Amino acid sequence: MSVNNVDEKEQVIAINGWLILSWTDAFLQWDPALYEDIDMIVIPSKKIWLPDIAFENSVDNLFLDVERFAATVSSDGTVNFLPGGPITLLCPLNLTNFPFDVQICSIDIVSWTTPERAMIYKLGSFTKDLLVENGQWNIADLNASYIPFRDDGETFSEVFLHIMLQRKPLYQAMNTILPVIMMSFLNLAVFRLPPDSGEKVSLSITVLLAYAVWLLMMSSITPTTSDNLPLVETFITLFMGVSTISVFVTVFIIRLNHGDDSTPVPQWMKTLFCVRCGRTARSSSAKQLDSTDSTDSLGSTDSAETVTWKMMAQAADRVAFYTILAVTVIMLLTATGIIGCKSAYQPASFK
Repeated sequence: MSVNNVDEKEQVIAINGWLILSWTDAFLQWDPALYEDIDMIVIPSKKIWLPDIAFENSVDNLFLDVERFAATVSSDGTVNFLPGGPITLLCPLNLTNFPFDVQICSIDIVSWTTPERAMIYKLGSFTKDLLVENGQWNIADLNASYIPFRDDGETFSEVFLHIMLQRKPLYQAMNTILPVIMMSFLNLAVFRLPPDSGEKVSLSITVLLAYAVWLLMMSSITPTTSDNLPLVETFITLFMGVSTISVFVTVFIIRLNHGDDSTPVPQWMKTLFCVRCGRTARSSSAKQLDSTDSTDSLGSTDSAETVTWKMMAQAADRVAFYTILAVTVIMLLTATGIIGCKSAYQPASFK
């Protein structure tokens, strides 16, 4: 059996495999001594009785095209039949831990019309040696269970073959997570540009649009459901929110930079943005007065009067840089911790 494709958007899985069926048909028994010691024959499957097997969760074909396959019949009436082919099945996916997720899909094999009193499924053995590797998914484990059900007073047989799939995260990590981490630090570059450069708003809006494009790409591969949102998509949205705030802060800083120096800077703004502003202002005041006496310079006009709007813009840039840096690091550490913890508690097998 091999996994051809897992469509996260449509919540389906395409597999290619076959069933190993065996039963005894009393009408197909013979004495090999009467037929030149022939104890086994191969005949077209359409010439013998076949169990009415259906795939209850199939998307395209409820029944396999069994007439393409031949059956092996032994002299004691034992029939061995190996039908197979590609089949697409419904598989509800939980993408919360994408791309470090583990999915469990099932193949629901049911007796469509024959009740249990006429035909009973018995589970045989299966081996993982026949599994074919997939570039995106590992088949971590297989498990089968037999659960009869009742319908219209009759009991029918149903077999569930559970497939545990573990995603290989390297491709998605390199193409989804790593670019988001790199983009998260671009917000910091906005506040290292001088307010007079004229490129601060352009850069902040470009980062915001990059997040929007990335979020659009994520929504194109995830199902439109609110049951389980990928944590990666949630954190991209949060980073997009930080980038949106950065745009408003950038506009505010540019507005400060072009403030009218004839209007004094409010005291609350000097208190909010800087401890160093006062020091810068005192240094500037000392240079303007060209005083050699430190006592006279400190006792001169209040340093608050010498704080300009450009100085406030530089101070706001500095505060915004360290604030965004702290928020970015905290969000990255939180995302790493949450995804790591959830991934650690995911099952590795059915045991």
